[in-house]
Amino acid sequence: PFISGIIPLPSLKTNMSVELFNKQKVVAGNIHFIFVGRTGGYPRPNTTVPRRSKLSIDGDSTFSDDAAASKISLKDSVSIVVNASIGKERATYLAIKKIKPSGKPESKPSVATDPTRYSTMPEYPNINIAVRDIADPMSSDAVGNSEILIEIIDHENEESIGSAQIALKTLKTGAVLNMLDKKGKEKGTITLKKIKWYKADGSDGADAGGKSNIGTAGKLSLQVKAEVNTRKDLYLAVKMVNSDGSLSSSFHETESIESAAPVWRKFDLQLESLLKKISRPDSAEIAFQIYEKQFGIDDMICSTKSKLKALNSGLVLKLIDENSESIGSLTFLAVESEGGAGGGSSSGAKAASSPLAFKCQATLLKKKDAYLVVKLVKQNGSLGKKLIETEAVEALNPEWPVLEFAAEEILKENADPTSAEISLEVYEKEFGSDDLIGRTRVTAAMIRQGLTVELHDDKGKDAGTLAFKTVQSPWANLKGAKAPASNNVTLHLRATLPKKKDSYVVVKNVKIDGSLSKPLLESAVVDNSQNPEWSGLDLLVSDLLRENADPAAAEVALEIYEQEFGSDDLIGSVRLALPLLKSGTTHSLNDKKGRQIGSLEIAKAQTPWANLAPKSATAAAPLTGNLTLHISGTLLKKKDAYITVRNIKSDGSLSSKTLVETEAIESLSPEWQPFDIPVTKLLKEIKDPELAEICLQVYEKEFGNDDLIGFVRIGLSKLRNNLTLELVDENEKTAGSLLLKNVQAPWPTAGKSGKNSGGDALARKASPRTAGPVSLLLSATLLKKKDAYVSVKTVKSNGSLSKPLIETEAVKSLTPDWPVFELQSTDLLKDNSDPNTAEMCLQIYEKEIGIDDLIGQVRVVMGKLKSGMTLDLVNEDGKPAGQLFVKDAKTPWNAKPPKASDGGRGSLASPLPSLGRESVGGSSSSNVNNTSGELVMNVSCKLNKKKEAYLVVSSTNGEGEIHKKLFESSRIEGDSPSWACEVAAADVLRSVADPGQAEIVFEVYEDEFGRDDVIGSFRVVASKVKSNLSGDLVDGKGREAGSITFTSVQSPWSKSSKSKSSLADEALPAMGKKGSLKAVKPRDDDDDNNDDDDGRYDSIEVRINGSIEKLKKNLEALPVDSYITVKVSPNAAKEKKSSSKSKKPVDDGGGSEGDEEDFIVLFQSEVNYNNRNPEYEPFKITADQLAELFGLSSKARATAVRDLLTDVSIHVYMDGFEAPEWLGAAKHINLCSKNLEGSTVEFVNKKGKRMGELSVAD
Repeated sequence: PFISGIIPLPSLKTNMSVELFNKQKVVAGNIHFIFVGRTGGYPRPNTTVPRRSKLSIDGDSTFSDDAAASKISLKDSVSIVVNASIGKERATYLAIKKIKPSGKPESKPSVATDPTRYSTMPEYPNINIAVRDIADPMSSDAVGNSEILIEIIDHENEESIGSAQIALKTLKTGAVLNMLDKKGKEKGTITLKKIKWYKADGSDGADAGGKSNIGTAGKLSLQVKAEVNTRKDLYLAVKMVNSDGSLSSSFHETESIESAAPVWRKFDLQLESLLKKISRPDSAEIAFQIYEKQFGIDDMICSTKSKLKALNSGLVLKLIDENSESIGSLTFLAVESEGGAGGGSSSGAKAASSPLAFKCQATLLKKKDAYLVVKLVKQNGSLGKKLIETEAVEALNPEWPVLEFAAEEILKENADPTSAEISLEVYEKEFGSDDLIGRTRVTAAMIRQGLTVELHDDKGKDAGTLAFKTVQSPWANLKGAKAPASNNVTLHLRATLPKKKDSYVVVKNVKIDGSLSKPLLESAVVDNSQNPEWSGLDLLVSDLLRENADPAAAEVALEIYEQEFGSDDLIGSVRLALPLLKSGTTHSLNDKKGRQIGSLEIAKAQTPWANLAPKSATAAAPLTGNLTLHISGTLLKKKDAYITVRNIKSDGSLSSKTLVETEAIESLSPEWQPFDIPVTKLLKEIKDPELAEICLQVYEKEFGNDDLIGFVRIGLSKLRNNLTLELVDENEKTAGSLLLKNVQAPWPTAGKSGKNSGGDALARKASPRTAGPVSLLLSATLLKKKDAYVSVKTVKSNGSLSKPLIETEAVKSLTPDWPVFELQSTDLLKDNSDPNTAEMCLQIYEKEIGIDDLIGQVRVVMGKLKSGMTLDLVNEDGKPAGQLFVKDAKTPWNAKPPKASDGGRGSLASPLPSLGRESVGGSSSSNVNNTSGELVMNVSCKLNKKKEAYLVVSSTNGEGEIHKKLFESSRIEGDSPSWACEVAAADVLRSVADPGQAEIVFEVYEDEFGRDDVIGSFRVVASKVKSNLSGDLVDGKGREAGSITFTSVQSPWSKSSKSKSSLADEALPAMGKKGSLKAVKPRDDDDDNNDDDDGRYDSIEVRINGSIEKLKKNLEALPVDSYITVKVSPNAAKEKKSSSKSKKPVDDGGGSEGDEEDFIVLFQSEVNYNNRNPEYEPFKITADQLAELFGLSSKARATAVRDLLTDVSIHVYMDGFEAPEWLGAAKHINLCSKNLEGSTVEFVNKKGKRMGELSVAD
């Protein structure tokens, strides 16, 4: 056993606690007996209890007679906490049903709780019931005489275990009901642990003990937690209910949190504002609506209402969706009211204001100079902010002074003290880096005097204990210190074995080096079964993330053992990334030799990572070969320098064995000869190249011991050509840099594209170029005029901020404009070399005498920095503080590559340096970015129903979000409304200056009383708005709501769009139909020094842009990760010879992908990430490459480009985790067409349905 306790059987009694001890006989927890009684529950009274009737009750009722029952009204509500004794260990839920006048219960419950864990004594907390939902309003009897049925239901098979019936007037704290099954047999007891009435006037009822403290003036502070059935990006809106039943505008909207159980920060409301338009403050109702954050218009998921006076800490309200079905609950963790008439103060235990203080003493295995570090634990299990670090104490039993923390500081990451965790780490003080002795985690509510917890080192081994000697806690009286279900993982497993065996399952962590940890959990043994099942396997998130804090990369091993005399035998095992623990999935069960011997099904799984994609695991086949590096350096002084390469172990330490040592070169800029490192040596410590790291050290050759000049660590997967690495010395000061001039590795490296033979392999993401300056031009809109300046900092891996990299001059203005400033990318990417994940923090300070005040700040991913961005500033309390505008941004990772020189040879699957955007022909019209003039449109709609509708036209920002309303039409009733509208070009291009990128949103609203509903919306790029354009109107759930047509358009960008003729104008048949390009006289691009067009081309270069319009019915125009391939028939050379005999085009099945599986891939682009208007890198195809690929003679080589590239197909794929998804293709494209540049063509799926379009930019 992990921990255990012993108690004499006669001493057991209800509400008794027993201490539990570990193997060292140190207190490590306790067990609380909620109920103790003999089989069948409490002794029944002497009176005979009829089957459906009623209860055995100890004490008087809340309402003693029928006359008192009239005190309960239909407007009242009651909160119940229920305990049950059900005999067997099961996962159950509780349902409360209304009893009809006929005496039978309704089939559908009025209230149903969430399922409990497996238990014989389940508890169902905070069941909130509105009397109107369970009482019969037509009954002639008093409402208190209405009866309800309390039923316990088995969650596994949805069968009733038993039920009890009781009248509302007899609901009383401490009442015990006999639970009977359908046959009238006793199945246990139901105990009403707590009953609390809430009266219609907002006061508490019989057991509430007083009236509400919420007045009519002053401040009302709320902190709430929601629990819904799906994980989404949610925020809460607070509104008042008007006298006519409609809702007011929002008085407060919280920040959005992506979670199924979000806990929002405490927020304040002014009671005067809430009650300003309410005629009867005593009966005022407040509404809470939960929205899902969306691009464009947010969706309301669910809502609830309550009397303002009824708000109280601990109150739980049922959340109702648009179909009037319950989908979750809203819990008030804290309700505080202060000031004003009738004011007062009300706060819950969870919103404590007193500090947490404790004094710790450790018991270590050896005497050490030890100190204690306390850190917050984030809700995903990773470590957060360091709260305190004590002085070191040298002792076997070090004791540190009292540590004190503000309650708000402890609950910063998680507002619930029963699940909010802190990490306690004990380190040994050393010269250099300190060593971890051991660590542990506890929840805030667990901390109490006398608590002793075990310490474990990095490998999970015992490292001693940590005892809390004295404790002062604001949560001392709170019960339930275990983590909630959202912080736990619960599994139900089912195996298929080769034979019947006595088996059990063991769960272990997979360490970074691939080895396994100690068991986290061991199930009960299932005897003599070939299909054993194990249910109720509960694991803490913090335990599962002990080896790897990133849940997307962390793995777990599920091992099945056969119980034997002596040592048990391993039957089989499976390893899975945490996000792959999903209900209904089946995985192969393999023995020690990797042979499949059965399967393991995850029948049910509750995890917080349901929507998280796992990171790629180690490749199945072991890697072989060498890593080749060619390195040059730039040192601060001329030295006789050489390089050594070493592995970095799984614990982060440096391997003692040197893999490579180069010759010494005396130079300020040494360049060493290329060297090879065997992969078997590189991956000796860590098998996965995506996780393995090396250390490059530069030494100065000396007589005796050589001196370290500088070093740098880098992951193997991040190695790429022309990467610059900053060297630092032992004091972390800059010591120069290294340049990776050439990298050749047997695994995919950033910036390289692997060869695609046959062509549908998954494209890999290339790391962007990171060397070079970053320049920014910023302006802001503040809430008040202030003397403001910008401070730029980077966000470290632990979430903390670096020192300022730059501070601008202060500008005193309400809308300050700062001059352009420049930073070095090496400084910005010091903590994280990938700009796609690295973040910077832009802070606005007010210049003051002494310490400057923070006005507001915003964090942004560096790879997403671009001109035209609008960023919302928030202050230290998370409240809006204005906006920051990125007027201009130039970064090396977003810069366009320079134009390539003609000629040059390279792999057909590896693109050569791309063409510059400035050289794009046909798109340099002077009015392409025209901001003058008007966009004039006549718009007509076809709606699914007849409605009173109006049109709203809005511009968007650089992130695709609605930025500003530009136009609102008049109201028209009917199913085919039409409007004339006009918007200024300058307004359309205010956030995004390019009309080829700027989007316009057309929304059709239904005019309603109160808030108007969106019927449907349509998005389109500004430059593509033209006469006869039509599209679908889509509602908030992605459903088709009608259509929109632009009957006539006058566009200020029409001239630029005319320069881009479509391929259809050049006699290209529509995709999906049979046909080929019209013959066009091509340009003479050869190098034979004559101007005749003889078709002898040496090469062709093309750059393609895309517009992905539709993926699936409910995924309209979403950003995707996509790439393209260019294919040609393997028989193209033969078909060219026989083309004179038959000009009929090959029937290749329209847009089908399958008929081109054997086609030759001439080019595959890199993945373009998170973009529905992707710009793919250019590709170049040479005559030499085609001659080699098709085995052409020198004579045929001269016209290979012309002969073989006049009928190619371009395929569009969506990148995926397991495999790419084919979206569609554009076929029969003549790459040699003179009019190809600036043209567009649609690509279609296998049914011939348009999926988007491709345009030839250059």
